[in-house]
Amino acid sequence: MEEPTPFPDVLSHTLEERLAALTADNERLAAENVLLRHLYERAPLGYQSLDENGCFLSVNQTWIDLLGYSREEVIGRNFSDFLHPDWQNHFREKFPRFKAVGEILGVEFEMVRKDGSTILVSFHGKIGKGPEGQFRQTHCIFQDITRRKQVERALQESEERLLQIVESLGEGVILQDASERILLFNRTAAEIFNINPVEILGELSSKRDWSTIREDGSPFHVQDHPSLHTLRTGQPCSGVIMGVRRSEQDTKWIKINTRPLFAKNATQPYAVVISFSDITERKHFETVLSDQKAYLQSILRAAPAGIGVTKNRILQKVNVRLCEMTGFTENELLNQSSRIFYPDEAEYNWVGEEKYKQIAHNGIGTVETRWQCKGGDVIDVLLSSAPIDRMDLSRGVTFTALDITDRKRMEAELLAANIDLERKVEQRTIELQETHKKFLHAEKLSAIGKLSASIAHEFNNPLQGILSILKGLKKRAILEKEDSKLLDAAISESDRIKALIRSLQDFNRPSSGKMALMDVHHALESILLLHKSDFNSRGITVERNYTECLPQILAVSDQIKQVFLNLLTNAADACNHHGGVIRVKTWQEKDKAAVMIKDTGIGIKPEEMEHIFRPFYTTKPEVKGTGLGLSVSYGIVKKHHGEIRVESQPGEGAAFTVLLPINNSEQTSP
Repeated sequence: MEEPTPFPDVLSHTLEERLAALTADNERLAAENVLLRHLYERAPLGYQSLDENGCFLSVNQTWIDLLGYSREEVIGRNFSDFLHPDWQNHFREKFPRFKAVGEILGVEFEMVRKDGSTILVSFHGKIGKGPEGQFRQTHCIFQDITRRKQVERALQESEERLLQIVESLGEGVILQDASERILLFNRTAAEIFNINPVEILGELSSKRDWSTIREDGSPFHVQDHPSLHTLRTGQPCSGVIMGVRRSEQDTKWIKINTRPLFAKNATQPYAVVISFSDITERKHFETVLSDQKAYLQSILRAAPAGIGVTKNRILQKVNVRLCEMTGFTENELLNQSSRIFYPDEAEYNWVGEEKYKQIAHNGIGTVETRWQCKGGDVIDVLLSSAPIDRMDLSRGVTFTALDITDRKRMEAELLAANIDLERKVEQRTIELQETHKKFLHAEKLSAIGKLSASIAHEFNNPLQGILSILKGLKKRAILEKEDSKLLDAAISESDRIKALIRSLQDFNRPSSGKMALMDVHHALESILLLHKSDFNSRGITVERNYTECLPQILAVSDQIKQVFLNLLTNAADACNHHGGVIRVKTWQEKDKAAVMIKDTGIGIKPEEMEHIFRPFYTTKPEVKGTGLGLSVSYGIVKKHHGEIRVESQPGEGAAFTVLLPINNSEQTSP
């Protein structure tokens, strides 16, 4: 047998190289296969392949780790065995469609793990086919989206809660993106702008007429809107006030705040949140408050009383009138203690204690006090106070101060006048009572005078008979010497009684008012005779000092006798103790006859001298005199063109001098 012909060296060498290359390729492929197998098993996504009936052909380790089953427990079983019962029918419906279509994208199933827990997975897959297009198997990868779904669900719930919160806000909220497109328009905003939110979502805000105005009534243009300013500058805006005119009679006032929204590391906002509150009612109250403030300020300016506010007795506010009252300026009073008004600490403490006591009990306190002005003058003040909050006095107290200095002065003057008037009324009442008594006494004297005249008349007739008999006896009877003396004495005493009766008749006889010549000495003697028994009973001595050849005077006799009678009566009364001397002196002084009646009685006090001729004035005890004697005498003498002079010292008696004109044919009847 022939030996085979050996290959050429060249060919042998080529085969060896090829063998080495194949070996290297096999080793590389084996390494790649190991790597691919490793990647397949440890891929971050689960992998599974199913046959045409939906049974498992293979799964990777990620699938095993995710669901907790072993390969032996999985391979050959139907995919629906690992689904949640609620999802099994869903798979049976989807799988035939999947085979027909050839691929599946983003189909979600809820699978049950070996420990009984469930996970939600998202599948992506394709159909594997043979050379002739026959179905071979499905290849699917899936991802556990349980956490993502939880996050999405939480995010959705958060968004829903956020929307609910935004919808329930009392403020209007609008979300606008950088292109000025409206993304959110809550219910409050819709109510304020009177817009259906469904109609406006997605619109450009600049394309809609919002009918907004400024506070002065001028239009608020869209380009001036604070949201556009925030989008342009990235700066928030706060407190912009505008009016939303919904109709001619309906304007809503809103206060707008804008806040920009930035993406991470962005310098320009991608959206702006516009929030605004309805301040229509507040604007109304502000207007009312402004009007009330102006009204109160006008009242404060026009108020006649000083008005202020204190907190813890520190002055917080004062009006102009308070400054005018006290002389301080407003700057000098503000933040000062109200102690500045009080002259002393005790008054300040008393007013505070009394005022707060009344405020706590009645809600208002009123006291009268005294304030010291800037210049040192002290004024009387009526201070009324009331708390700003009765439940909390520390919040402050308002007070009004009324200057009552003039009123207090007038009250004092009125009180003094009332006291003086009461004193005068009392004094006048006493005088009237005394006058009444004196008139009664005068009536008694008049009655006595009439009684005396009547008695004198009745006594005069029998006396005339007695006197005639006595005189007849003296002529015809022959008597012893002693009897004759007794008869003469009886006739003499009867003549004296006759003279007394004539004096009583003259005393009560009405004045004729006719002027006639009269003898002053004769008139004095007739009056002294009338007083003789009274003087004797009181131990009063009468001393006469008549001038010789005193001319007669022309006068009304009974009136001049009344003057002498009054002066002698007063002289006798002045000698109130037993005894005394009355001196009667006459002389001629130029063309007048002078009669002085002087006593040694108690005299007249200097302060009484100017009152003695006043009607009803008397220094005598009650019912002793009428107080008319000297005033009547003074009037009689003045009517006779005469005068009365008085000289007296207390304890040394008094001297009354009457000067009457001597016979003058030119005198007329007084």
